[in-house]
Amino acid sequence: MIPFIFLTSKADKLDLRKGMEMGADDYLIKPFTPKELLKAIATQLEKKASVQKISQQKLDELRSNITHSLPHELRTPLNGILASTELLLDELDSMETNEIREIVEQISLSGKRLYRLTMNFLLYAELELIATDPKKIASLRQDKTRSSQIVITEQAMAQVKAEKREADLLLNLPDVAIAMAEMRVEKLVEELVDNAMKFSAIGQPIEINGFVKDNQFVLSVKNSGREITPQQIAQIGAHVQFERKLYEQQGSGLGLAIVQKLIELHQGQLIIESPSNQQTVVTVYLPLSA
Repeated sequence: MIPFIFLTSKADKLDLRKGMEMGADDYLIKPFTPKELLKAIATQLEKKASVQKISQQKLDELRSNITHSLPHELRTPLNGILASTELLLDELDSMETNEIREIVEQISLSGKRLYRLTMNFLLYAELELIATDPKKIASLRQDKTRSSQIVITEQAMAQVKAEKREADLLLNLPDVAIAMAEMRVEKLVEELVDNAMKFSAIGQPIEINGFVKDNQFVLSVKNSGREITPQQIAQIGAHVQFERKLYEQQGSGLGLAIVQKLIELHQGQLIIESPSNQQTVVTVYLPLSA
């Protein structure tokens, strides 16, 4: 975190490049004046202050997002479970079988939502830890999915079926091996399809297309519905939701952050675009398996 300035008589371009590669923040060649030295120091201190300010802003934003989203996301399913079980305990003897089934289904739905939220938090924490360990990153990149078509199709179909939106799903996928473990591919598809369904209505198409380009597998998920602005795309991160005050949506905002982190760890690329009003396309680039 301490700015480092090289003061040296080595004026060759290769020496300058080597100094910067060693981690120097600036490089002053002798002879230099006191004014030049003070200016270089002032510039580095201003740069450091700017970085710290941005980091603090991000930290404050994260705290704010956690404060607003996490209590709601935990409280909603818990309230559903507690209220339903209280009703069962109080009225069980007088209830019909179909009424009991309906309440149990609500308990199950709330429990699944709480479970997914918990698992997403644990996964995001795990990915952040992996990102700090080069050995774990290297190990992660050794995994592979032999049949991407089968894994993606099965995961996407399971999700649209659960929401009774089978007719909305359009699939066009090649069958290639990609350098990511099957469970990671499933998670990536789960979050992308969940996001597409969340921001589109029943009856609006969700297109999943795949193709190979420059030794990479390109997967795109397109939905018609509410678009994402460039400002919102730039803010993608843990616990960030888009326009929750205008559009009530479930989820802690971790989905796209998990997708982004997974892709970074696998040396891929994530591109989110809204080419026209009421449309969003999320494109993922992943390396093919050798």
